[in-house]
Amino acid sequence: MMYYGWWVVTATSCTLFVCAGIGLFTFPVFLKFIEADLHVGRDSLSYAGALGALAAGFATPAVGYALDRYPARTVMIPGAALLSTSYLLLGRSGSILHIYILFLAIGVGMAATTFLPSQTLVSRWFMRRRGRAMGVITVASALGGMVWMPASGRL
Repeated sequence: MMYYGWWVVTATSCTLFVCAGIGLFTFPVFLKFIEADLHVGRDSLSYAGALGALAAGFATPAVGYALDRYPARTVMIPGAALLSTSYLLLGRSGSILHIYILFLAIGVGMAATTFLPSQTLVSRWFMRRRGRAMGVITVASALGGMVWMPASGRL
């Protein structure tokens, strides 16, 4: 019978494959289309990505605090809902201000669903083979970028 921790690795790998793969790697694919649609400069759109990264960075300590107090599921599910809703609304945004606000929310959602919760979960399940388990979830994130970036370009 397989150790249950490997199921946790599988689930967090799927989460990182989708959330980090799409969230971190696909924005450049859509940059010129958003630029043409909203008639804004590339620098303005790049600020949106920077705002998202800053929001993720500033939200991470709060996410860490929540992970110490509550089960990871309690942190990750609302984070995934925020992330998904923000991406859905991003397609409906009509101004750069909306994009900035949504990227702030995306950053918080990324912090609550990707690396810190996944690493925390995996480290709680493994004493032996922790490095291997962490390696697997890290590879899943990179594979997400390899898959989602060209797939998004084809869309």
